[in-house]
Amino acid sequence: MIVTIEGTLSEAGLLRAIIETGGLGYEVYVPMTTTEKLPAIGKRVKLYTHAVYREDTQALYGFICQEERDFFSLLVEKVSGLALRSA
Repeated sequence: MIVTIEGTLSEAGLLRAIIETGGLGYEVYVPMTTTEKLPAIGKRVKLYTHAVYREDTQALYGFICQEERDFFSLLVEKVSGLALRSA
C-alpha cells in the first residue's frame, strides 16, 4: 500500500497534481483543501495517500495532512455506493 508520496511537483490542476519521484510521474487526485496548500511548481511536496485498486483502474488520492487522508479512508471503507473518480 502506498501511504505517502514525496517528490517534485511538476503539474497542479484544480483536482489533481503530478509528482515526479524516482524518475516516474504520479498522477494524484487531490481535494481543493490540498490544492490550495500545494507549493509552487518545481518545489518539493509530500502528500499522505490513499490508493484504490480495482479490476479496471487504479487511482492515488493525496492529502496535505494525515487527518484528511484518514477521514477519506474511513469514508471509502464504510460508506457503500461511494463513487470515486478514477483515471
